[in-house]
Amino acid sequence: MTPKYSGIDAGQYKHRLKISKLKEVLGQDSTGDQVAAEDRYEELFTVWGELQPQQGREFWGGERVNTEMLALAWTRYTEQITDTMILEWVGRNKTFNIISVIDIRGEMRELEMQLKEMPVGQPMRNPE
Repeated sequence: MTPKYSGIDAGQYKHRLKISKLKEVLGQDSTGDQVAAEDRYEELFTVWGELQPQQGREFWGGERVNTEMLALAWTRYTEQITDTMILEWVGRNKTFNIISVIDIRGEMRELEMQLKEMPVGQPMRNPE
């Protein structure tokens, strides 16, 4: 899809996109030292945007078929979204790593995000 450079039509943002960041939960090991106990995602905010799947594939791994989807999303400009966060497509049960965040044409009007779907039940950051 061609980005919408000519301006922002409020009707184009028809999807709810929940933005979260990784929050490390600390625990203690047997010696009393702090260690990372688990990773959780902390919801930061929800925005209106547009998300469009771009490419998908299936592949064998670990004796099962895995799927992978790449997507693009657009929303109004904000400095709060970074490539260290994740995006949930609300109502679609899809969660994505944010791979890159681009200020379209440098006008501080609209962001384009490149996304990679996260495997179900496997939190991860920007897989190579």
